Amino acid sequence: FTVGVAPDTIIDSAIDGANTNIANGGTTPTNSMTFTYHGTDANDAANTLTFTCELTGPTPTSQFDCNSGTAQFTDLTDGSYTFSVFATDPAGNADPTPATWTFTVGVAPDTIIDSAIDGANTNIANGGTTPTNSMTFTYHGTDANDAANTLTFTCELTGPTPTSQFDCNSGTAQFTDLTDGSYTFSVFATDPAGNADPTPATWDFTVGVAPDTIIDSAIDGDNNAVTPSGATPSNSITFEFSGIPASDTSGFECDIDGSGFTACTSGVQFTSLADGQHTFQVRALDALGNFDPTPASFTWIVDTIEPTTTILSAFVPDNSGFAINDGDATDFHSIEFNFEGNDGSGTGINHFVCNLSGPTSVPTDDNCSSPKFYDNLADGTYTFTVKAVDNVGNDPSASFTWTVSTPSNPPPPPPPPASNPPPASNPPPASNPPPASNPAPAPAPAPAGIPIQFVDRQIFQVPYSTLACTQSVIELKKDLIATTDFPSLVNETISKYKVTVLNVYNTPGYKAMLLAQGDEKKVLKDPHFLPASATCGEIILELLPSLVPVTNVYDVANEVVSTYHVKVIDVYNMTDYKAIVILAEPDNPITKDSRFVNYNQNYKLSSNYTGGGELDLSSGHIAAPAPVLKAETLPDSIKRTFSTADLKGKAKSNFTKGVDADIAILDTGIDLNHPDLNVYRNISFIEGAKTGDDDNGHGTHVAGIAAAKDNGKGIIGAAPGARLWSVKVCDKTGECKVSNMIKGVEYITQHKDEIDVVNISVETPFSPALNRAISASIKAGVTYVVAAGNYGHDASNTSPASDPDAITVSAIADSDGKCGGVGPSLKSKNATDDSFARFSNFGPSVSIAAPGVSILSTYLNGGYAIDSGTSMASPSVAGAAALIKADTPNLSPKEVKDTLLNTGSTPLTPCNGGPQGYFTGDPDKYQEPLLYRNLGGK
Repeated sequence: FTVGVAPDTIIDSAIDGANTNIANGGTTPTNSMTFTYHGTDANDAANTLTFTCELTGPTPTSQFDCNSGTAQFTDLTDGSYTFSVFATDPAGNADPTPATWTFTVGVAPDTIIDSAIDGANTNIANGGTTPTNSMTFTYHGTDANDAANTLTFTCELTGPTPTSQFDCNSGTAQFTDLTDGSYTFSVFATDPAGNADPTPATWDFTVGVAPDTIIDSAIDGDNNAVTPSGATPSNSITFEFSGIPASDTSGFECDIDGSGFTACTSGVQFTSLADGQHTFQVRALDALGNFDPTPASFTWIVDTIEPTTTILSAFVPDNSGFAINDGDATDFHSIEFNFEGNDGSGTGINHFVCNLSGPTSVPTDDNCSSPKFYDNLADGTYTFTVKAVDNVGNDPSASFTWTVSTPSNPPPPPPPPASNPPPASNPPPASNPPPASNPAPAPAPAPAGIPIQFVDRQIFQVPYSTLACTQSVIELKKDLIATTDFPSLVNETISKYKVTVLNVYNTPGYKAMLLAQGDEKKVLKDPHFLPASATCGEIILELLPSLVPVTNVYDVANEVVSTYHVKVIDVYNMTDYKAIVILAEPDNPITKDSRFVNYNQNYKLSSNYTGGGELDLSSGHIAAPAPVLKAETLPDSIKRTFSTADLKGKAKSNFTKGVDADIAILDTGIDLNHPDLNVYRNISFIEGAKTGDDDNGHGTHVAGIAAAKDNGKGIIGAAPGARLWSVKVCDKTGECKVSNMIKGVEYITQHKDEIDVVNISVETPFSPALNRAISASIKAGVTYVVAAGNYGHDASNTSPASDPDAITVSAIADSDGKCGGVGPSLKSKNATDDSFARFSNFGPSVSIAAPGVSILSTYLNGGYAIDSGTSMASPSVAGAAALIKADTPNLSPKEVKDTLLNTGSTPLTPCNGGPQGYFTGDPDKYQEPLLYRNLGGK
């Protein structure tokens, strides 16, 4: 049999406030639930059962009668719940196993803090410390009831600089100007129904901002103030410093020359410092032990070593006269001193102080320069003193004493020089061919101790050199541009990889660093940067001729930096020529900018050329290489191109004061102290060379051919004593960058009212930029004479020889200073007398020829040398052009050129014993005239 006493209870449904069935063990996103249920009892056919219900959980109920078959619960808080119900029959028997239903209420949102970043862009951990006074928090909320995620947020900061609760719905909260101390940031989310996260997210942090450090003063051992990057002759120094704010400063640490930071106090002194550069650093500390992350720094130079002062020479009556020694007497009443200073490894010479003591009172010159000239000196004993003052005030002196004494009975004047008869007539070459092999005569012996040098660099056999790449650009990846503090990344890269940063490009859309060559390999695996390689950088970009009159080239230079992210390293601004020189990768879009001349439309350039403008990769060479003499000599090349009588003998009344013309030598410089040259001005465009002094010899040799003085010693040039301008655009190895040459042309154009003639004995690969710059200078009124070059090919493929506005000069061999072709062969160059020089360039661009083989001229250190090349032919023509300008100053460059070409000798010119006649062996069909000037009585 079966005993069935107690009833059974069954839960039929569980419906939440959204009318959704919630499974047993499920979760509702609402705060209400309704249950239905029933009971069964075999003993109660009438089904008169009663029910008892109960809810346990965060919002519980006690047991209660629930006979309706339905139980509803509202305003439930979040959490887990169990609903239970049991039936009771009329006899009082209760279901011993109540029916149950478990569920979870999830209504309120949760809040999560994602990041905490301080003012140095550093993540600060919960409970951490920041050395800055600002913090930025990001956060978000989650809510099962809000698929659209329309939560709102409320933030609060407690601590020394607190805030009240405030709306912060952007997901970011920033706090600035926080004072030191401990803080708690809290944030909670609220859903659209108004349910707030009952447990706000919190983040604890401490602000400990280090004080700033300032160096208040630096006083040396002589009690003189020293400035940053300055210098002092004292080997001791005292520093005063302070922290800001003072109330937050509890101490200092100091470092000298990287020895390490140690505790110190203001007024710290350093003594017995070695000569050279020193760096002092100091950082302030606060009470929390935070130190200034950017110590104050002070760099200076200790220079206790005095420079040397040397009087190089004393000439009477001036530098064109005679040297005298210390203690000598002279009857000249004027004198010119040459001197120099050398500070070795010191801070450098700042200026010179000159003083003359003696019968004639002369004020002290506190800023004099070499040479120093004194005249109108009365008889008596004088002492000249000069001090070289370095940049810290060290000022040793050198002195020179001499006596001015006018003889009571001056000697009679010397007899006039013997007249120079013209050379014997020579028959024309056709009737008297040159001997088969005549060795070149040895040069006339020079005075003892001053031998002539023979310089044979064979420059025409040396191929053009290519300048090495010296830098590389590394770019920040595009997806990092918007979020990267680039200046900080640059500093981090320098510190981490030990690279040399030459330039920084930091614009909103482009961020990159220019590194020294090879450094790009050090950062190859850095995730911030795109891979990079070295790039050859200089590009010359010329403005279109139509834009030159209406465009400010400096505005263009500023604009291309931001537009194309390039570095502008030079600007050329002439009336008819404007250009910029940039440092950029060869495929930079700037090469397609329509404002600049694009030569690809007209012809093919070298393989190094890419796009508009011109890559300045190949350097020119001086167009010939560079010999010493004391007794005045008239070189054969001058005899051949000028009437001898005019330059020797009669010339004494014409040229001793110098030709009134100015010749610029665009070259390796000129020996500024050469006694046979009248160097008027000098300038250098070579890095590291402060003056136009020659450190190669080529420029000095060229200058002497053009304008050596007629002063009774050395040699005589084509335009004796003309004023020379040394424009140094080639380095000591003879390499001449096109950009430096254009800079020299620009300088000459700026002095167009002073400079009459320019000589350029330099050959570069064909350069439209250089040619156009020279043509613009010629248009401004300056005459240019250029060497054809020494590679034995068509000069039309080189620059500046291909410039149609310039006077381009080829070279011939002349061994006896006269026509006829009967002179000895020049063995050193395998050259026959009166023949075209085998090394000389030729072609339609050549204007005129002149002697250029084994030419005697001035050289370094006041000496003389023999050299060959079209470099030696060109300055003869430049000197002839200067003579024309001295006679008729208003002639234009074209008129000067026409005058030279119309008066030169041609193949039909007879050889009548003078320097006329012609030459043989010209390799092309273009018959250029041979330079010849009959000066007459002018």
